[in-house]
Amino acid sequence: MECLTNILLGYSEREKNLDEILNIYSSGNYKNINPSYSQTPHYYAIIVLGGGLNHTPYRVKEGIKAFKQGIAQYLIVTAGIDDAPIAEEIIKNASIDKYIVDNRSYDTLGNALYAKEILRNLHVPEGTLVAILTERYHCKRAIDTFNLVFRGKYGIDTICIEPLPDSYMWGKEKYLSYLRPMYGILAKSLNYLGYLPGMNDERLDKILRFSFDTGRTIVNTTLKYINKIKEYINEIIKTYRSYVYASSSS
Repeated sequence: MECLTNILLGYSEREKNLDEILNIYSSGNYKNINPSYSQTPHYYAIIVLGGGLNHTPYRVKEGIKAFKQGIAQYLIVTAGIDDAPIAEEIIKNASIDKYIVDNRSYDTLGNALYAKEILRNLHVPEGTLVAILTERYHCKRAIDTFNLVFRGKYGIDTICIEPLPDSYMWGKEKYLSYLRPMYGILAKSLNYLGYLPGMNDERLDKILRFSFDTGRTIVNTTLKYINKIKEYINEIIKTYRSYVYASSSS
């Protein structure tokens, strides 16, 4: 997995954020100083992953910065029904004409599934390289998800931008990171299912979507009952303490 630093500057001893990299190319034109890459746009598309009303505008603006360096032919945003219109307005105001904004995603899996559908509808040849752009704390799970969905059909790099402060989102991301080992199991399962008669790529994606939704329902239901049990135990403790206090007072 290569980040934008590797593509523009070659491997370095420390990571640089997107602003540091783009400031080097202040002329606004893409300049490739790594001879192992061509001078033409390196990516077919920069795919910006939506993250809600607060995070999507920030990610889109960073995606526009990268796109205007000439490193990609298309700017694609996969967001939700609420934040997609905001993303489209920002892109229009930036005077970018080669873009697509999709409003059907409500999670990272949706970002990957709909991004792949867009690439397929654009008849992008297999093996073509794209870059996904999101915030650093989201990057690892995002690349795992896209690899699971793309299954080697397209090359994937990541542009990991500095994260906005958001204790709720990054706390949730830390919790979701414990589910990453399941990605390997899912990948192997999909590989085996792919050998079944009549199985194709679109059916595998539907199975993947069903698996994620079922898993989410199980986890949410489990957490709901755990919270109820905690409340019940706390109520028992509270009642017991009240009883002990009343007995000692008398």
